[in-house]
Amino acid sequence: MGRFSQSLTSLLSPDRTYVKLLAYIKAGLQACGRLLRQPDALTWRKTRLMLTVKPWFTMLSVPRLFNLYDNAIAVRDVPGDIVECGVWRGGGLAMMGAACADTGVTRHFWAFDSFQGLPPPSEHDGQAEMEHYYEGLNLGNEEMVRVIWHRLGLPLASLHTVPGWFEDTLPDATVEKIAVLHVDGDWYDSVKTTLESLYDRVSPGGIIQIDDYHYWEGCQRAVDEFMDTHGLPAELLRHEAAPAVYFYKPPTESGARSSTDGVAAG
Repeated sequence: MGRFSQSLTSLLSPDRTYVKLLAYIKAGLQACGRLLRQPDALTWRKTRLMLTVKPWFTMLSVPRLFNLYDNAIAVRDVPGDIVECGVWRGGGLAMMGAACADTGVTRHFWAFDSFQGLPPPSEHDGQAEMEHYYEGLNLGNEEMVRVIWHRLGLPLASLHTVPGWFEDTLPDATVEKIAVLHVDGDWYDSVKTTLESLYDRVSPGGIIQIDDYHYWEGCQRAVDEFMDTHGLPAELLRHEAAPAVYFYKPPTESGARSSTDGVAAG
């Protein structure tokens, strides 16, 4: 069963041309639905950006991409850089870069990725993760990250790519303050390492968005454990971009334990 699942996963790899085509068609249909519901200039802008980054530069769904754009704007007055851990080919980070450019906010953008594919899942992950995995799964491309950055007209001087496994690169990362932290490591260990290494650097009022919270068991377990350890109530999590979730970092740890008052709307 495991070998069959891995073979099926390989056939459905986002690197395959027919998978990209299907993803593009699906994204186009989703975008059309949004435009019919809300045919304003902002939705058109996000749609054009989305159709530029999908499917060659991101595997993220339309709701998650739109949410990244919105969240990058929501923190325009929050100090810090924008950090993505697990970038694949950079489409999600570029979406946030475009949002900052559209609002005249100057930031640095950090792309952390092994660029060797995902590491093997651990005993803290679920059976589905074990069956899904094969060596080279979700293999990213550092050069493609720069290509989409350039294609959207974003300044290359603001982009910093950091190749390597998270446990080697994140603890000693030179990022000091973070306005948006996008966690897209899939497995338990990757998500846990990201949160433990970088959460304290997120500015109060900054946003932590976790991809695949409602998709991979290990990802959800790592987030739930981290929030429990730090006294962050589950009510902080916002679920409108499922399977991703996101939350605003409270002003203080004690404030996080007592209430969720002051959480901004996305």
